[in-house]
Amino acid sequence: MDAAESIVIFETRTKTMSHKKKKSERVYAFPRKQLRRLVKRAVKKSELSGREICGLILDNGSLLELLALKNKSQAPGSFELSWKDFKRAEQAARCLGHQVVGTFHSHPVSSAVPGPSDIQSATTGELMLIIGCWEKEAMLWRIRKGKAKKLPFREING
Repeated sequence: MDAAESIVIFETRTKTMSHKKKKSERVYAFPRKQLRRLVKRAVKKSELSGREICGLILDNGSLLELLALKNKSQAPGSFELSWKDFKRAEQAARCLGHQVVGTFHSHPVSSAVPGPSDIQSATTGELMLIIGCWEKEAMLWRIRKGKAKKLPFREING
């Protein structure tokens, strides 16, 4: 995955009584082809070497993009982003008016649920997309105050 993958964000508003504030809730949607391609890449990497794929989630103001980065870890079942690669990607994103809002990685031998080390290494409020290679599925999470909350998302054609 050389090019950034895109995730469309749809803004939905839930109506409440007129004397209460309106609550805004984000619903995330992934282009089906791009998400399936990412899952296939993670599964293939897992089968060949037991290694994880990884990268950053960028918000450009209207949609999210996945930017693949090299997994610095040589150990099977782990990932580590290079600080140098991270800072370069963050700087390039800022120059384009984008913001790093999270990470993605695969789990070669476990489900797409954040483990204790995933949660511990995450920044509060960040998004985390995890691909479970055995189940061939992806799950989106928000990590906040040492806890992971599963976020719903849609796959759309396009």
